[in-house]
Amino acid sequence: MTIFPHDNTPHAAVIPVGDPSPAACEEVAETLRETFEMQVPIRQPIEEPSRTGSDDHRASWVLKHIEDETPAVDLAVGVTESRIRMSRDQTAVFGVAAEFETVGVVSTARLLEGTEPTDLERERLAKETRSVAGTMLGLRTHLHDGGDGQPCAVAPGTTRRQLDAAPATYCEDCRNALTDASTYPKPPTPDDWTVRTRAESDGPAAGDDRSGRTWVDYLLAPIGFVIIGVIEFVALLGPVVNRLPRPGTGSTRDLPESVHTIYRTAKFWTNIVLYLASIFCWLLLTVSVHDRFFGPEFSDPAAIGIVLVSIVFGVFTAWMIKGIVGGIYDGLRVVADEEWS
Repeated sequence: MTIFPHDNTPHAAVIPVGDPSPAACEEVAETLRETFEMQVPIRQPIEEPSRTGSDDHRASWVLKHIEDETPAVDLAVGVTESRIRMSRDQTAVFGVAAEFETVGVVSTARLLEGTEPTDLERERLAKETRSVAGTMLGLRTHLHDGGDGQPCAVAPGTTRRQLDAAPATYCEDCRNALTDASTYPKPPTPDDWTVRTRAESDGPAAGDDRSGRTWVDYLLAPIGFVIIGVIEFVALLGPVVNRLPRPGTGSTRDLPESVHTIYRTAKFWTNIVLYLASIFCWLLLTVSVHDRFFGPEFSDPAAIGIVLVSIVFGVFTAWMIKGIVGGIYDGLRVVADEEWS
């Protein structure tokens, strides 16, 4: 089934905002045409919105400007070469859309290096276009809220590395929502196209919880019962524990040599895993920070610096973890000694 019914195809358009790359505008329009099988013309450019100090590069300001300039367009996707941010202290985003609304915008500021996009840059533009359009239609909220769901072009991430790793098309859940007769995009008003869930179309469906609860909420009661059961079980073991012989000061020395060997081996490999895991976590963090501010390409000094920082902070983190665990162990041992005595 096609995404939009034949007699209800929305009036869509790509709107250049300012002076973006014509090739980028064409790529955005072609992606919408292929994805939704509808005509998507590129309209005349509109001026960049005037900005105040508090609204500089704010995404909401750009979206409001596009909406004011396109009152007759059902789905208007703007293309701008300016950086756009959700707030002044956040990194510029690739694109943004008003959820369940009629406007979205794709920014080429972090997606293009020149005026003519490369094949990789065209792929990035196509993915971000599907992300913006999917957000406008409600796919992100209904199926990918909080990062849940299958890997999908509607939620490609916030860095170029994540964007490149994301699928080029919508996931199976999104495709089903776009094409199923009970959920495909319908206009509740002439200028508002959104995907309707089964529950919204046909009433509450099986597995649908309209109260806003998540699967974690339903686990709270069973977890509580398990904790109560463990407490009761430990209480029942009290009389048995009281009959056990108390360990003496030399009890650990009396253990077989095989037990000491197993303990030393486990301690050695635990330390190895702890240090490597700490260094790896810091490596992921520093690479992510570099990608956010400088892009995915690394110079030789930057790569060496990232490795050195990861090693230093990883070793320090491992020391901190060992200190915390050691402190907890010493505290428990003191309490146990007092209890046994």
